[in-house]
Amino acid sequence: MSELNGGDVRRFIDDTASSDIFEESPIPKASAHDDLRVKKVELVVRCQELARFLRGFDEVNWAGWLEECVTAIRKDSMQGAEQLLDSYNGLGPISDVYLCPEAGHKLDARDEVAINEQFLLMLSKVNNLARDIMRW
Repeated sequence: MSELNGGDVRRFIDDTASSDIFEESPIPKASAHDDLRVKKVELVVRCQELARFLRGFDEVNWAGWLEECVTAIRKDSMQGAEQLLDSYNGLGPISDVYLCPEAGHKLDARDEVAINEQFLLMLSKVNNLARDIMRW
């Protein structure tokens, strides 16, 4: 290749790049069943993360409930997702939880806003995943 001048190098690269050796082999598409399985696994992982997050601030009731949902999701993803979504409705939904020292949560008041913002983001992701599963 050192024998090639500037124009020849460019032509060599163009010719090589267009050759068959650089063409990608087609990647098989995932089936709908695989997509649902991935959503289910992601929902389980996100629920576990959320439960650990809540336990870290001594919110044990909702953390325990999320762990029960994980068990339900593993048994039957539709029923588990429905159980999870039920927690967003009615009196005292999980979306009404606000982590703060006044409610007995173990956190510094200076971090309260950032912690609750993180909680809402995690909660939103769990909600969206559960809704995706229910649409299947």
